[in-house]
Amino acid sequence: MTTVTGYKLRSAVKSLEMKLQGAVRVFNDSLTKYPSEKKLTPEEAMTVILSLETAIAKLQAAQAEYNTKVKVNVLGNEMNLAEAVKRAGGCSRIVALWKKASGAVDPSRRGYYEASPYESVRARDPNQEYAERTISDTDATNKAVDAEQFASALRGAIAEGNGTSADVSLDPALLA
Repeated sequence: MTTVTGYKLRSAVKSLEMKLQGAVRVFNDSLTKYPSEKKLTPEEAMTVILSLETAIAKLQAAQAEYNTKVKVNVLGNEMNLAEAVKRAGGCSRIVALWKKASGAVDPSRRGYYEASPYESVRARDPNQEYAERTISDTDATNKAVDAEQFASALRGAIAEGNGTSADVSLDPALLA
């Protein structure tokens, strides 16, 4: 068992991913050479890549273990860090949807063909039926604020959780 934080694990993964990018360049470069050049063979370069891929997989497995062991509290709701991380993206999408529904989104940032749900038809015709808003701008704004508060609390809990020390099954040499 090795005691780590989420930040330490993430840093180790990022470092190895950068090394992997370099190893892939070395492999690609090894596919051709001038007779006078001294280079790794493609097989030697691939051995380095496989070693790095294995180390990254082991660190990611340790991250998964870490994320299930560490508990966080989000506005009174206790969950493990893995759940909090998985919920973060959905919370951001919910905030964006409520902001759009409230009219708070800058119309100039919408796509060319994207109609806004809060734009109403400007013509009057007593023989036509027109859709009406189902939620007011104020209520939608309040929902956006509530969603943003939860998302913010979730992000804070994730940051706090990643600073927590926990024991995971990992060779400490992978953290160097």
